[in-house]
Amino acid sequence: MTTTTTQRGYSLAEALVVIAIVGLISVITVPQFIAMSHGMKLSSSLRQFTSDIRSARARAITRDRYAKVSFSSGVGNLTYHLYEGTIDPATGNIVWNATPWVTRNLQQSTYFVDPAAAAPASVCTDIDTPADGDYDIVFNPTGVLRNATVCNQIVLRSQFTDVAHRYYTINISVPGNLTTK
Repeated sequence: MTTTTTQRGYSLAEALVVIAIVGLISVITVPQFIAMSHGMKLSSSLRQFTSDIRSARARAITRDRYAKVSFSSGVGNLTYHLYEGTIDPATGNIVWNATPWVTRNLQQSTYFVDPAAAAPASVCTDIDTPADGDYDIVFNPTGVLRNATVCNQIVLRSQFTDVAHRYYTINISVPGNLTTK
């Protein structure tokens, strides 16, 4: 009596073909996932920052006070602050609270472009007294942008070159409306 034995498993050639196919798919898709992740960091920073600008405007209106979003530009400057202030009757200047009500960081690898270097150039400056070196977006208690001719455009940029949109421009109108491009 003869017995037939059947072999089970895969040959070395079959295993190598599968490994080659997986390697080829990885070479094609992994860079796309990395680029997508980088783009999502920029988009997340944009959403959070515009939400905080809207929050500052709403706070100015609801609390009948001035509200300021203060930020620095350049790679490595990830932090921005939201402050509340009132008018000093003696000087007519806005007196800002010493402690911000919100301090946030942009996602790593995302930064504010120097407004003077942005295209088209914005003339964003430090308008508070005493000057602290940060750029300021200030809302009146009515929600109107106080420094519309001074800071009406902010650019967020990614350090990565593999993203679909390397930067976003935030435009702020005098009434305080935001648009992004």
